Amino acid sequence: MNKLYISQINIIRFAAAVWIVVFHQSGPTALLGQVLSKAPDFIFNIVRTGYVGVNIFFLISGFVLSYNYIENADSLKKRSFFVARFARIYPVYLLGWLVAAPFVVRNAFTSGDLSSQPGKIMIDGLSSLLLLHAWLPNSALSWNAPSWAISCEFFFYLSFPFFAILVNKLKPSKLLLGIIAMWLLSLLVPSITALVSLDWIGRLPARGMPFNQFVNLPATELPMGLWPQLIKFNPILRLPEFLIGIMLGRLFLLRRDFAVRIPRAVVYGSLFLGGLSLIVVFCGIMSRIIYYPIFHNGFLSIFIAIMLYGVASDNGFFKKLLEAPFLVRLGDLSYALFVLHYPVYSWMYWLDTHSVNLTKTNPFLHFFLYLAVTITLSTLTFYLIEEPSRKFIRRTLQSETVNS
Repeated sequence: MNKLYISQINIIRFAAAVWIVVFHQSGPTALLGQVLSKAPDFIFNIVRTGYVGVNIFFLISGFVLSYNYIENADSLKKRSFFVARFARIYPVYLLGWLVAAPFVVRNAFTSGDLSSQPGKIMIDGLSSLLLLHAWLPNSALSWNAPSWAISCEFFFYLSFPFFAILVNKLKPSKLLLGIIAMWLLSLLVPSITALVSLDWIGRLPARGMPFNQFVNLPATELPMGLWPQLIKFNPILRLPEFLIGIMLGRLFLLRRDFAVRIPRAVVYGSLFLGGLSLIVVFCGIMSRIIYYPIFHNGFLSIFIAIMLYGVASDNGFFKKLLEAPFLVRLGDLSYALFVLHYPVYSWMYWLDTHSVNLTKTNPFLHFFLYLAVTITLSTLTFYLIEEPSRKFIRRTLQSETVNS
């Protein structure tokens, strides 16, 4: 089956990836920490909720897979589908694993109990290499930290054929109810965590604490315990976000059933602007009120879904604007940017501290240099590794072409 790719949503991927990159450099001791501590409160809140970018990725993933495959779910050739998914994510993922490896090993042997490090490195390395580390709370962030989300995606891909058959049978009204049900389900365990306060992070506001409070917090209270790690990264607990994307994609395919007299461009433009505004408002204001685990695990899913549906559906101004080749190409780079940005920073930080030391003298300049280098390397990775290896794997491991 061949469908036209909804290219106007591609730029959302890139925006989500950049949001995550900025978030990872916005901690108290990170490159943007000093600048962010002096920024307006609204900007602080938006930057410090950049982890929502992963929530966006999960929804888009389910949406795009549903758009391409769900109408033929009963006859989906699973082998071809899994090969296409493997070819899509693993080559760049492996590159990120290899680039991160030297610093993981070095850090392991320069801190902690040396007698236990070889075993830990073996468990962390093997579990992450096999894309299983999100299932192990203590290993989820141990190698290439953001890659826990790829581990979740791997599980989502394995489960997609089963859920696609079920979702394909639902009528529009049940799809809407299903989206709401999955949203509430995604918030159930995080809400319980916040209510019973299993860990100090349970009742932390979504934006985190102001940097001056963070610095003054006793060191014994800073480490994140087992429960928060489990709740934040476990694939089962993040699955509802992916399922929302699947149901949204099916609803999008059935949109002809919702004929309205108002021009579509007006309806979809309103959805787009409304969804985008809600995301900004909730990140800027509600991040002070909503607890961190709830915000982290999909609180914005409904609002992201509204925006995604509106952007994908528009056939007017927004479609033409967002389908600009340059913006579409930026979206293509988003996966490599997400996978590589953490290990690339490790290398740039190490090189910088052994040369001009911009990290201390001009961290703001260092950040923009780091961002430019990471985007450049992501571009090269996409054209020289991601695309060629995807075509090679699919050509080698399957006899027929499957839309990716």
